[in-house]
Amino acid sequence: MKITVVIPCYNEAKSLKELIKQLLEVGNNINFIILDNGSTDNTQEILKSVCIPDNIQLIKKKINTGYGAGIKYGLKMVKTEYSGWMHGDLQQNPKILLYVHKLLENFSAKEIRESKAIKGLRSGRPMFESFFTYGVALVSSILFWKKFWDIAGQPNIFKTSSLKFLESAPDDHNFEFYVYIRFLINNGTFKRFDAPFNERKFGHSSWNTGIISKIKHSISVLKYICYLRFNSDI
Repeated sequence: MKITVVIPCYNEAKSLKELIKQLLEVGNNINFIILDNGSTDNTQEILKSVCIPDNIQLIKKKINTGYGAGIKYGLKMVKTEYSGWMHGDLQQNPKILLYVHKLLENFSAKEIRESKAIKGLRSGRPMFESFFTYGVALVSSILFWKKFWDIAGQPNIFKTSSLKFLESAPDDHNFEFYVYIRFLINNGTFKRFDAPFNERKFGHSSWNTGIISKIKHSISVLKYICYLRFNSDI
């Protein structure tokens, strides 16, 4: 069973060689699309200097119009039955996808028919990071009266045919929250698994620069989730 995983990268030039090295260790059962999401650093020079195997496709999006927009752009190139995405900042080792592949191979006929998705649970994060994750999940669970947890967990793997609704998803980081909530409301279910999350090896987050930025981001997310609950046709 083949899976295609889109990895959006924005100004991640320093991590690309290590990322590709880790992808090579995964093997050929999984295809990868490394998406240069409008980077302004030397991402293209690095990619041109590295030997790329057949199961890794390189795509460049000229202008960065958002994290979600990049994933949607990459998914349009997918031809496999299952597909999804994960971050390219090395906070997770792509080898966890081997476990995802094993989970998919053990899906029952009913699970395949129901388009059950797989989503990682980010373990090993700092306490204050988990605190905000818990807060957002708790409020969301109350608003939608469903059990939500680690909404932005990585990686995400879906039956490709079940992702037709993505055209309505936002182009920014709210993309993750829209997909999670929309999928569950459409009677989808997630199989969750432990997916260790580490500190970034290179560079810094473009938005998560401290507790103040984390609070601002959480407030923004909660506002968006309230919008989905009360003002959208989701």
